[in-house]
Amino acid sequence: MKFLGEEKWGIEFKILPGMPSEDQVWEDLDSYLHKEFSFADGNKLGIVATCIDTGGHNTQKAYDFISPRQNARRIYGVK
Repeated sequence: MKFLGEEKWGIEFKILPGMPSEDQVWEDLDSYLHKEFSFADGNKLGIVATCIDTGGHNTQKAYDFISPRQNARRIYGVK
């Protein structure tokens, strides 16, 4: 949905291969969430907040990842 005077821009679509039941996927996600994106003028933009779907078969794995990062890095679980 777009409102008058507002814009949104996709920066990157990323798929992390693996299963959410595997620790490696969560380690890859943690690394990715530290990524900075560069503009043509040299300015950089980091990921300032993240929402992770906690539904499904790996709810506890999701909360295990989110819990220690929620306050400091604004990583939240959503349903």
